[in-house]
Amino acid sequence: MEGKAHQPAAPQSLCNTWLDLVRENAPLRAHMPEGEFRITWLIGSTLGQISGVVDRWLFLRVQKMLETGELIRVSGPYVPDG
Repeated sequence: MEGKAHQPAAPQSLCNTWLDLVRENAPLRAHMPEGEFRITWLIGSTLGQISGVVDRWLFLRVQKMLETGELIRVSGPYVPDG
């Protein structure tokens, strides 16, 4: 298999995977580090592992998890200088 280019999944395969996940109706699953981490790390890591998910959806899901207490904010939002 060495030297063989990675072939992206066929659209129908991605559609079937998505439909399976919708039927499962599970909460967002992510491997998160112990302790503190940046939300940007969580979103970037998740985007790298799950195709077909957009960053805005992940951001909104994280906001909901903060509201329900599934995640706890330990610092305020980033505010750039200037």
